[in-house]
Amino acid sequence: MLDGTRAGRHFSLLWLDLDLFKHINDTISHAAGDVVLQRFASVLRLGRRAGDLAARVGGEGFALILPLDQKNEAAEIAERIRHCLKSTEWLDISAVLPVTVSIGIAVSHEVDSGELSVKSIYQLADRRQYRAKTEGRDRVNDSV
Repeated sequence: MLDGTRAGRHFSLLWLDLDLFKHINDTISHAAGDVVLQRFASVLRLGRRAGDLAARVGGEGFALILPLDQKNEAAEIAERIRHCLKSTEWLDISAVLPVTVSIGIAVSHEVDSGELSVKSIYQLADRRQYRAKTEGRDRVNDSV
């Protein structure tokens, strides 16, 4: 459990999921999928700020924890990452399909003000990321 209110610090979670990643692996190759993962990791490194924590959380999923509680600032960072990925040169990969990302944002103060569970913040960001995918992919969603 995280106690964001007692510490007086809230944070934002960006839940990032590469769109159509399985299709890249199945249609082009797993080697192409590896290139996409490596380049996306570079995009995250360039897009994050000092103090932000990025991690791959499985398959094509990534998380970025931002020590800020303003949703609009988190959305600006998410959009910067999304645009950077979209403008990345992919050579033969993007000729087959675009490489894009869907991002869900949750801010810790959106969850109960007492004890904050990592699971509840993750679930909120995940729902928002899923909605970004269902609304057309390659977008940021910060509301349910």
